[in-house]
Amino acid sequence: MLRHSELEAGARAAWRCLAPRLGEAPEAREVSVLRARVSRGQARIVCVLRRSGQADLILKHAPGETPARFAGQVDAHARAERLFAAAQGLGVPTLHAADPEVRAMVMARVPGMTAHDAMLLAPDGSERLEILRACGRWAGHLHRAGDVRFTPLRPAGMLRKVGRWRDAVADGSLPVPAPAKFLDLADRTLRRAEDDRGRKSTLTVAHGDLSLRNLMIGPDGQASGIDFGTTEMRAPSRDLARLLIGHATFFGPAGGEDADGLVPARAALLDAHGGRWRDRAGLDLAMMADLLLIWQSIPVAPWRRGLVHHRRWRGIRRMAARFRAAS
Repeated sequence: MLRHSELEAGARAAWRCLAPRLGEAPEAREVSVLRARVSRGQARIVCVLRRSGQADLILKHAPGETPARFAGQVDAHARAERLFAAAQGLGVPTLHAADPEVRAMVMARVPGMTAHDAMLLAPDGSERLEILRACGRWAGHLHRAGDVRFTPLRPAGMLRKVGRWRDAVADGSLPVPAPAKFLDLADRTLRRAEDDRGRKSTLTVAHGDLSLRNLMIGPDGQASGIDFGTTEMRAPSRDLARLLIGHATFFGPAGGEDADGLVPARAALLDAHGGRWRDRAGLDLAMMADLLLIWQSIPVAPWRRGLVHHRRWRGIRRMAARFRAAS
């Protein structure tokens, strides 16, 4: 596994490779680490490139990706740029240079902060819902701007994925907290996938990894998407589920009749999204699968969990209880 110092050194080398494509000398800009992540199967770093008198740029370097996968992310970003070219109050950072072999890209820096951080600083739940609505408007534009196809729901891929997680938890090769409850939700997800098979679904241009950390909220409320994950046609419910689970498990209220905050969050997101397929098959199923996914990020030992993990784990337990009660 890469050390953070090695990841930073790799990012600086990537900038030296890409700088000439922008007509700049590498030393003309100061390279500062914005965030870095090294975890199981992932290594990525985001740096700010500063130069006096010029706009900041962002360098993204992902040495953990294959060149082919990174090329797909570059293509997805470029396509989204075209789809948002005329959008009002919505956007995608301008991509200035990319090299899939180096697994690095340079883009404009979007003013503001991630939707997740904006929600952290929001004074109350009402303001957080406004941020979620901005996320929904951005997703709605993306999903309507390209091709839209109607198709029967085919859950084979999800069945395989959830089945692998279930088997790994059952045999102990994938340790998770509260494994019996994880297995219960996995079984419910597998049954729901079979029940939903063949129902009317939709395929659109999708982000592929649309979390609250991959949407930027500017000072004027403009939403901009970053870190695109795929160029494939996907169900819009996949993007929407990721946003809803991210909100409900981290920003849901601590108590009350709607303890996870899902009802108002879902209404706000779907109203802003405006997709005619919004209540069709697939959204609840995708939410259940996403809940199982983030469940795996929680350390088993409580003493290994920081404040973020503890808060997320409380939300995961609330959402799992909701799905148990509903099925």
